Formats: sequence, structure tokens, C-alpha cells
Amino acid sequence: IKAEKTRGNRRFFPVGLSDADRAVLSLLRAHTCRHLLLALLERPGLTHKALTRRLALSPSSITWSLQRLDAHRLLRIAEHGREKHYALADAPRVLRILTAYHDSFLDRLVDRFIESFSLREASLKL
Repeated sequence: IKAEKTRGNRRFFPVGLSDADRAVLSLLRAHTCRHLLLALLERPGLTHKALTRRLALSPSSITWSLQRLDAHRLLRIAEHGREKHYALADAPRVLRILTAYHDSFLDRLVDRFIESFSLREASLKL
């Protein structure tokens, strides 16, 4: 186990996890970032306004969390007129880490997403 201290929080990671995977896991452990990542996994291309409504958070909370995701190069931002549409730059990586470590998040939303994703994958294999 590897320990890191960032912004006053001590985070523990499995040894051998890449820097990029560690960044994703760290963001998934932050409640608002985790919910943003889940929303963008489910519906790529959401606007700031749509994210604010969907997550029932203040615009400033959404902005701050989007900036954190963007700082780790996890966002793809497309401008259409005056609106920005957000999607994950590496959705497969986020999904892989989310499914591998979902038990550590203690979040019903994560559990529902994983269950829904597993059911979708199972139906595609039929």
C-alpha cells in the first residue's frame, strides 16, 4: 500500500497503480467529482447547466470540480455556440477503476451504476 498526502488528505493506493490511475482513483474518492464522473459516464456531452440540475449542486461546485477533472486531463470539452459540452477524455480508464474499486466508495449511486453497467454488458453478450 502506498500513502500520499494531498490537500490535507491522506490517501492510500495499491502499490503498482500508475500515476494516471491514482489520479482517477483519488478523484473518484471525492464525492462531487465522483458524481460528476458518473454523470459523464452515463451521458457524455452534458452542459454545465445540465450537470448543475442533474447533481443538484451549485454552479460554483460544478465549476470547481470540473476544473479538478480538467487539471488531470480527464475532460474533453466541446464548445457549441456559448455552451460547453463535457465528456470524459478516457471513459474506459474511469470505468475500469470505478468497477475495480467500487466497494471502497460506499455510495449507492456507484452501486446502481455498476449494477446497471453489468446488466447492459450481460445483455450485449447474449
